[in-house]
Amino acid sequence: MELLLSDEGLAVLVPIVVYWAYCGLHATLGQSMFMDRYRLHPSTHEDSKNHVSKRQVISNVLKQQLVQVAMVAMVMMFKHA
Repeated sequence: MELLLSDEGLAVLVPIVVYWAYCGLHATLGQSMFMDRYRLHPSTHEDSKNHVSKRQVISNVLKQQLVQVAMVAMVMMFKHA
């Protein structure tokens, strides 16, 4: 528990949690019927323009976040050395 509440743990955890919270909010609002009247483009038009599947996007985001965690870990390791 100490590791997660330390500055190092928060430096790793907070950006990832904020990203997924924002992503979830965006996806929820994008699928809600309440927000359809505020769309600039119809959802069918958006779907035809998406060339990358959600699975590929999630996979690439997780890979990028893994690199991010590794970089923060290396910076913290050199900071304490």
